[in-house]
Order: sequence, then structure tokens, then C-alpha cells
Amino acid sequence: MYTRKYALEVGNEWLMTTPDTGMTALPNDYKNAMTLEEGAPKLYQLVSDTTTPGHKWLPKIVPNGTYYINPTSKKKSKPTKKTSKPKKIKTSKPKQKKKPSKTKKPIVSPTPTPVSKLEIYSLDDAKDKCNLHQKLHTSLRQQGFEKVMCPFGVLVVAVSSYSDTLLRYGGNIVATLLDANKDGTADDSILVDFLAHNGRNNKGTSLVCGNTKAEEEKESKIQGLELTFSCQAWKAGSNKVKKTILFEEAFHMVHEMRWAKQFPKEFGLSSYTGSIVCRETARLQCVKPGWWHPENKCPAGAPFSPGNPASSPLSCKINDCCNYPDCDCVEFYRQAITLYMAWYDLPHWYSNYMPRTNADFTAMASKELLAIMADPKYHQPQRPLNGLYP
Repeated sequence: MYTRKYALEVGNEWLMTTPDTGMTALPNDYKNAMTLEEGAPKLYQLVSDTTTPGHKWLPKIVPNGTYYINPTSKKKSKPTKKTSKPKKIKTSKPKQKKKPSKTKKPIVSPTPTPVSKLEIYSLDDAKDKCNLHQKLHTSLRQQGFEKVMCPFGVLVVAVSSYSDTLLRYGGNIVATLLDANKDGTADDSILVDFLAHNGRNNKGTSLVCGNTKAEEEKESKIQGLELTFSCQAWKAGSNKVKKTILFEEAFHMVHEMRWAKQFPKEFGLSSYTGSIVCRETARLQCVKPGWWHPENKCPAGAPFSPGNPASSPLSCKINDCCNYPDCDCVEFYRQAITLYMAWYDLPHWYSNYMPRTNADFTAMASKELLAIMADPKYHQPQRPLNGLYP
């Protein structure tokens, strides 16, 4: 059992005392206290994959010593033989309530590992569970994407060898962006409609995850969706950085496909003057504290003082460019939201000109930007996401 006392006892002997980055490695003052996920990612991926062929025997959670018998199981029919109608007893709710208290309240570990209620489906199961259009189902198989999650009908797909832990993290992030209070109901069904596939040909979007650039580039050949977004976590080494990238791409997806369409005056991406987010991007262009995307080129003399931004759009660097609103504004707003949330436990990427703390960001940001970030009408995340749902 993972406890603080046990962590202290093994702190000088073992390298890892907790399984994944969803839990804090204790004690904090031991440099060798790290997670299995960070210290041995290949081993972690091996034991955390419980869905692909050859791995289904692995337990999803640590056994706690309690064996709970499903009261609706066919094997539990023997105790009901004395009744005149045993078949009805199997599904009768009143009879289930009379089960012994030992099965009603099984003893559980005081520190259980959180388990997501969102499922990872095989592609064939997802056809029904996630309501995939036949064209999309066929296309995903042709391109090698065999794992599927579908929070609120929004797809997150991956190749069969992709880490279940990272895939579930991405799916949980999408779910939390759509259901901030995690009550199981999307905050705004109209907004979800912009993102969800729900069996509609050429409608909806998806995060597409692969272990390599080549695997993810196959997303361009997927047919049956309006748009796809690559996960890009393959670029990173550590799982913490992989998680920052998964959040970033999920956030980009929701911004571009949801908020920008439903609230164009606030989050739109048509021009540098057409929305609050893009006006803020232009107001802080090449200013410090402010904003600058490294694929763009600021004029000589940058960074400039507040109130003296460079003109947008900027010129491009050779072979790189992010000088159009649906790249420049999107990248700026992702950095703005993580500073606004004071999300410090993951190493999020920031521009060299951006602040690094919530206090400094709040001092830099305009009142109109802070207002839409705080307004519940727009359902913007207000605190760091933990990667769990619910």
C-alpha cells in the first residue's frame, strides 16, 4: 500500500514509490522519489496497457483484498432456486437490496488509484459505442487507428500501440474542457455539437495520436470528419511534457472548433481585429511582457515596451510561420489560459516574452480579456486540470 510512512522507509533504497504522475512522489525532499511513469516509462507503458491483445489479463487497479460478486451475474442464480420465479430475481432491484452487507460495502484501500469512467474502445466496439459513420470507421482502420475514446461524442483516436495512460489523459482533458464541474453533463450542448461526430458524415473533429510523426501524419488521410488535430506527444521525452502537449492540442481543438465558432466576437480567429483574443494578441505583439511566437520575426529593436507593439501580422522566419490569426491567436490564448489558471505543476511552453505567473499575467492582460476568461457564459477553464474524469 502506498503511504507516506512507507515512502519514508524506502526513500533511500528504491527509485520509485508511486505509479504515475497523477500521484505525488513522496517524500518531497528525496531526489530519488519519482514515479514509475517518469523513471521507467517503457515498463509503465507495459503494465498500464490493459486493452491490447496479450495485455487484457493485467489488472486495471491494484487488488484491495475484497472480492465483490456481481449480484446480476448468472453464477449467482443458485441462492434464488428456492423462489418460484428465479429468472425475475436476477434483475429485480428490491432483491438486490437484500444482499448481505458484506457485498454492499466492500473494504477499499484508503488511497485508491483514481480510475476514469471513460472507456477506451477497440475500433470495432467504437462503431456502435461512439456512433462512428461507416466511412469514418473504414478510414480509421485503413490508417491504423484502432483505439477510440468519445467523451460527449468528441473523438480521440490512437494507434493500437499507443499508451492507454496518455490516451485516457487526452480523453479526460477533452471531457473536462466540455464539462468543467464533471457532473456528467456537458456545460453547453450547442457548443459540443460543433465538436462531436455522432455518426454524421464529415462532421465533428478528433485528436489523433501516434507514437511517431509518421503515424500521426496519417491523420491527413482520415475521411469522415470535418477536421483533425494531431496529438504531437511523440515530440516529448518525459510523460509530463507529453501531457502538456496533449492538453495544448486538445485546447487548440476546442478553441478552433468550438469557442471561435460559437463566440466569434470574443474568441474568433478571422482577423487580428475581429475578436478580443486576437486584438489582445496584436496589442502584445513583440512587447515584453507580451507575446511573440518564435516562428515569426519581430522587427529590429524588439522586445518593445508596453503600448508599442509591432504591427500584425509579423513576417515569417525561413521555413517557419505562424503569422496568421488561427495560429498566432490560438497559440497566444493557450499560454494565456494556463497562466490565468495558475497551472504550475506541468512544464507548459511559454513565449520568451510571456510572463510566468498568474499575478504578472493578470497585470499584463486587458480588462476585456480577463472578463471573458472569467465569464461563466463562455465556460473557460478556471483551475488546473488534473487529467481525471470525473
